[in-house]
Amino acid sequence: MHNKFTKQVFFLLPFFWIFCSCGSSAEFTGNVKTKAPPPPIQDLPQEPADPPPEVAPVDTGVAWLWECQNPLEGTQEKVDDRAHTLHGKGTYRVPVDSEGRVFLNFSGSFCPFVLLPRDIIFTIDASSSMMEHDPEINNSCGRLAALNTTLATLPDNGVQYAIVMFSDTILFQSTKLFSSRDELFADIVKQSGLPTVSNTICTSNSTTDYDSPLTQSKNLLTLGSPDATKEIFFISDGEPNIGEGKDIAKELKEKGVTLAGSNVTVPVTIATIMLGDSDDSVLKNDIASLDQDKQPLHARVKDSQDLAKVLAALATNKIIGGELKFRGFNTPQQGEDCPPKNGGECPNGQSDCTDCNGYPEQTWTVFQLERMSEDVAFSLPLHDYAVQEVPNGIEVIYTYWDRMMKKFESSGSVYWDFN
Repeated sequence: MHNKFTKQVFFLLPFFWIFCSCGSSAEFTGNVKTKAPPPPIQDLPQEPADPPPEVAPVDTGVAWLWECQNPLEGTQEKVDDRAHTLHGKGTYRVPVDSEGRVFLNFSGSFCPFVLLPRDIIFTIDASSSMMEHDPEINNSCGRLAALNTTLATLPDNGVQYAIVMFSDTILFQSTKLFSSRDELFADIVKQSGLPTVSNTICTSNSTTDYDSPLTQSKNLLTLGSPDATKEIFFISDGEPNIGEGKDIAKELKEKGVTLAGSNVTVPVTIATIMLGDSDDSVLKNDIASLDQDKQPLHARVKDSQDLAKVLAALATNKIIGGELKFRGFNTPQQGEDCPPKNGGECPNGQSDCTDCNGYPEQTWTVFQLERMSEDVAFSLPLHDYAVQEVPNGIEVIYTYWDRMMKKFESSGSVYWDFN
């Protein structure tokens, strides 16, 4: 039995070898072994490309420019039947495309602050403690160096200055606002009766009062220009012994000064410097104005040699920020009817659609323009307005402000044109 089975196995082996060889993927040619070509490699799936940025179609794009000193202010340029350019403040009409949409792009630039006039009062402590903190050495002192440095950094045009020197009372003061350093110094020396400008600015006498110098600074600012900012730079080296100046400072910051011969009232910004180690809480918390971050415009200087750098930095004004905000109108332009709400229904059941109260009040969309130095441009992302959501148009308010918190504001309106 075993032998018969063995013979059958050996009889089948040649056929098994032939079967396996035919099914193999390898071939033998002489002594060289080769393999059949591999199957083709499939292309890997590609990552989807980022969608192109959204841009306004050429025939529906509206560019709204808020440029510094634009000679075309208030005008509208029609590029073609659908594309328009709007220039700053004003009331405009722009076309709606066939899908009931309007594309708007906002861009612009800030005016350099150097183009804006300023009235500045340097209110300087000359109490007896200044003999220790800032004595006259070699015909100068920290206070005089600070004045010279600051006046040199300010522009030649559009800026006027005056000086108030004080201790427990007014020691001497400018007779008016001057536009040049030489005139300013000549006048204050004449008022002091002292031989030189260093004798005048570097003087020291008696105790410290804050009420009288702030009051006199206010009086000098009333002589200024209605278009100019009103600024006081208040330098002291000690706490007040008499009046603390809190009430007059509050009045200056909140109500401002009324200019002589007019009813024009202009707010006042006060920046303060404490020289030395005395308690500066009154200067910092009650006298100084607040910047855009609600922080006092205040500095402490340990050494009078650093006074020039600090005062010049405080007095160097510039545009530091702004915002552009817009929202949809509740109502159409005067004399026009409301369009039907929700694509066909009139608001509040009114058949003639003249009652717009059914449209909810739109909320402001606000873009904070990052703090910037002068001459910096901005451009906001493209905005796509659907008439169904914003039925009549939008209003825009563009604001920017300087380091002394003077704000400059402009506004405009755009109504949709369905024709």
